[in-house]
Amino acid sequence: MGILTRVLKILAALMTSNVVNLITKLLLPPIFLYRYGTTLYGEWIALSGAVAYLSTLNFGIQTYVTQDLTVRYQHNELGAYHMQQSTSLRVLLGILGSAALVCLILFALPVQHWLRLTLSQQVTSLTLYLLALQILLGVLFNYFTGMYMVLSRAHMGVLWVNGLRLTMVVGTSAGAWLRWSFPVLAGLQVAVYVLGVALVLLHVRRVAPEIFPQIGLWDRS
Repeated sequence: MGILTRVLKILAALMTSNVVNLITKLLLPPIFLYRYGTTLYGEWIALSGAVAYLSTLNFGIQTYVTQDLTVRYQHNELGAYHMQQSTSLRVLLGILGSAALVCLILFALPVQHWLRLTLSQQVTSLTLYLLALQILLGVLFNYFTGMYMVLSRAHMGVLWVNGLRLTMVVGTSAGAWLRWSFPVLAGLQVAVYVLGVALVLLHVRRVAPEIFPQIGLWDRS
């Protein structure tokens, strides 16, 4: 019965993902097209797509580590658990932090000319950088939501992702309706991810303090 309950909860969470996808497709495009027009909406899509590949910087760390930590936790190997968790988190933070620094080069490159946008160079560079930070924070957010699998509560991780995506859609739609500038819209998305990471960590500390992430340990091997 316990396994069946978990399966049903995961299915419900996945169905919620489909609902969020539908809301995204029905809400965002019409509002953007109405408030910004086809040209600026196309440029927003181009800017979002230009940094989308940063999500691959995960390098499969989350998948591997989540499975490994689940095994260690279920065997009550908390010492090895925290060593592996801390090491992987430090590696991931190093990768994401380095990427954030490298992306600063956007302010020195003629990206507005390369993408053939009507936006100014300053607006283009700032929007791109903030969108890049959003992608990098998303990698970190997914790492933390994956921790719920360790507790055999994978559905909660999916629900956290759905909640953040829905918040992002509603917030971005509201900003687009008010015709905020692209840097402000991108900054709003960064703020949503920062809040999401903070809330997930607070929840993990409350429901399972024994698996709360640490970064003070390091396995050189």
